[in-house]
Amino acid sequence: MYDIRIVTVLTANDNGSQAATPSPKSIARSVELANEIYNPRGINFLFDAATDIYRFNDDLLNRDCRRRDHQVYTDPQVEPGSAPEFEGELFNKHRNEVALRFPGRVMVYFTAGSRYAWSSTQKRWVYGPRGYSWSNHFDEFVSMAAHAAGDDLLAHELGHYLHLPHVFWHTPATIEAAAKLIRDFVANGGSKDAALSLFEGDGISDTPPDCGPALFKNQCDPAETSVTIPVTFADGSKRSYTLTPDRENIMNYWDKRCRGGVPHISAGQTGRVQGALHQGNRRHLVEPAVLYSATFGAGDRGQTRAIGWALNDFAKRFNDELAAGRRCVHMQGYDIGGGQIRYDGVWEKSSGVEQTRAIGWALNDFAKRFNDELAAGRRCVHMQAYDLGGGQIRYDGIWESGGDLGQTRAIGWALNDFAKRFNDELAAGRRCVHMQGYDIGGGQIRYDGVWEKSSGVEQTRAIGWALNDFAKRFNDELAAGRRCVHMQAYDLGGGQIRYDGVWESGGSNGQTRAIGWAFNHFVGRLDTEMAQGRRLVHLQAYDLGGGQIRYDGVWEKNGGSQQRVLALPLSTFADHFDELTSSGHHVEHMTACLRSYGLPKATSDQRAVFFGSDAGAEPAVLSALPIPPLTERDPGCDLQ
Repeated sequence: MYDIRIVTVLTANDNGSQAATPSPKSIARSVELANEIYNPRGINFLFDAATDIYRFNDDLLNRDCRRRDHQVYTDPQVEPGSAPEFEGELFNKHRNEVALRFPGRVMVYFTAGSRYAWSSTQKRWVYGPRGYSWSNHFDEFVSMAAHAAGDDLLAHELGHYLHLPHVFWHTPATIEAAAKLIRDFVANGGSKDAALSLFEGDGISDTPPDCGPALFKNQCDPAETSVTIPVTFADGSKRSYTLTPDRENIMNYWDKRCRGGVPHISAGQTGRVQGALHQGNRRHLVEPAVLYSATFGAGDRGQTRAIGWALNDFAKRFNDELAAGRRCVHMQGYDIGGGQIRYDGVWEKSSGVEQTRAIGWALNDFAKRFNDELAAGRRCVHMQAYDLGGGQIRYDGIWESGGDLGQTRAIGWALNDFAKRFNDELAAGRRCVHMQGYDIGGGQIRYDGVWEKSSGVEQTRAIGWALNDFAKRFNDELAAGRRCVHMQAYDLGGGQIRYDGVWESGGSNGQTRAIGWAFNHFVGRLDTEMAQGRRLVHLQAYDLGGGQIRYDGVWEKNGGSQQRVLALPLSTFADHFDELTSSGHHVEHMTACLRSYGLPKATSDQRAVFFGSDAGAEPAVLSALPIPPLTERDPGCDLQ
């Protein structure tokens, strides 16, 4: 069974007018009816009226195009609104951008805004409230009319979203009109045997041709299953064509329930939907909800990448990269659910540096391997611990040649022991070059650390601090002329986020920081920092729970431009990575964040106020969920 979550946005104009007001109960009923249709085919739509309904006042979401009062449009065959002066593409682009901020969800807009519609009484196109619903296989949303909740229409539009066309093509109003269609088809070179293709809309073999209900005396009569169309061709020959449409198929325009049946989709239509979910553009509905972010600097370093690879494939790829004379500059392992670990890696030209690696090793084996690498004159340049599930911690490490820096290490230490060890290392004249906190289960946090000779650099540290305390400490360290060289956020359980930081002497280098910021605000902050000549030197994305993604960042004066992409699903991120690295850039920071399923609980009808405008953000950049700030908010985050 595929579980697909639906999220709805009820729109209004900027000033609150033309508001869509379907009730939560009626929307939930539409989803229930959709599940009656799709559940037998293994597709289940999830919807919680308490968390999955947002409201947002935005002309671009509520309307379909601009109004142009200075012109009158009287040609019924030419619909205004699509020409550039109406900016219809701008409206649709905005709807897509907002929908893409909900990866893993079907975005359903309920709107009451205006568009141009033909008036048969005024004999012209009139700008007024839209009265119909629509969807398609390429846009990122379903658009429902404000009044269209509570019946089967949502199921029909979801079908279009999942790549199901109408089962019909032509729908003549009379038997005579149907016969003329067939005569004209044959007169223009069509085969008499293929004439029923005029009434076939989807090319799926198990959905029969459908002429629509107009040719039937009573569409609700269960016994009236077929209609016959007698045709006399130009050569005088005669032939009768019988259509037996599937009147309960959700992708037609019949009343599907008046005969006592339940709407459905066919086996062939199910295959089409599965193709959309597995090979098509709806993969984000069923793929693991991993969101990728990165910054790229100027300069081609010949980088290659692997994103989301399984262990054996990644291990081989790593070996192949080393054999090709490249070195790893980024590596991350992460759980996509159920202990399924995936790996990312970035390699570049090595300039003679040799590396070794360990991937997915248990504690005792890894500790010994670490010692062996140090004894062989190599130093650790990457280390990570992660949980396979149930507290089965595994470790990755990368070591490289380059001289003995007197490295020492601690692996899997409890807080008090680790804090003391950290102090001892500093007292011995070493500096921390790696640190990680992680949960081994039940909120039991363990710490890893690597230290090496400091060459006179002095460090300070904070371990396991709450947000407000950590934010103040960060400010104090900058004021004292130190700069941040390490920062990490992690969850003690239940969304209790704690922070670690390491600062060192040598000047703050004009550092600034953002801690626990939501996506929209973080995007704006990125642009502001870059405009002021600072570059990002630390980036972390993490989930507070319920899909609430937060971002930490540290910037400093360092010159040079950066490109950034945030919160992209795998396939889109990979495309951006390839585009940037092939155009003279290299990745500087990269992180993968697993977004948990389920939307955060919104506390009022103003949930969607959290969208923000993302001024200056590239349209392709996707957002995490638009959610309220942390309760315990960074005091430096002035987002009133």
